[in-house]
Amino acid sequence: MNRSDGAQTIQLKGRFVFQMHREFSAALSDALQPGAAELVIDLADVCYIDSAALGMLLIARSRALECGRRVAIEGAAGDVLQVLQIANFEKLFEIRSARRNGVCQASPAAQTSACGCQSGVVRLLT
Repeated sequence: MNRSDGAQTIQLKGRFVFQMHREFSAALSDALQPGAAELVIDLADVCYIDSAALGMLLIARSRALECGRRVAIEGAAGDVLQVLQIANFEKLFEIRSARRNGVCQASPAAQTSACGCQSGVVRLLT
């Protein structure tokens, strides 16, 4: 969805892993089309993130900055947030709590430390 705050959001679900590279890259290309001032990567429904996903986030940041866009990671919680903190991503990204209908929250899926979720899907909210 084109949010009222002028952001394009890439929403991920499940396991954010290497196998999602093509899907994430396609969503990123779509999100970086002219129009939005900010790219938001929504991890509220992500229960697991691997090192390849960290690399994809860094590529997204680089491409967004080349387009003059601000970049934020939204909704990371539990183990996912811990991985981002260990990697010092708060120095590279604005990391925010999840916002659903204007209310800050983290999804139950993101809060669980035992990840029983399946491979994720990437969706560009337009």
